[in-house]
Amino acid sequence: MWAVQESKLGEERAALVSLFSKHQIAVKGGRAQAEALMDDLVAWRSGTVDSQEAALPELIAKHEVLVKGGQEQAEKLMDDLTAWKSG
Repeated sequence: MWAVQESKLGEERAALVSLFSKHQIAVKGGRAQAEALMDDLVAWRSGTVDSQEAALPELIAKHEVLVKGGQEQAEKLMDDLTAWKSG
C-alpha cells in the first residue's frame, strides 16, 4: 500500500515539474520553496489543503511563483493546474 502511495506521489510531482517547465516558472525561494509548492499543490488536488489557502491564486502567491512568459503564460499555467487537479 505504501509503495503505491509513493508511486502516485512521484507521478503527481513529475506532472507538476513538467507543467513548471512548460510554463517557465521560477520560485523565489529556490528548490526548497518549489518542493513546498508541489506539496501544497498535491494537497490542493486531494482537497486536504487548509481552507484559507484552498484557492489556486493564493497558493501561487504564497510561494512567490514567477512566470517568465508574463500574464498570458500565467493564465495558461492556472488553466493547466486546474485541468491537472480535475484529473
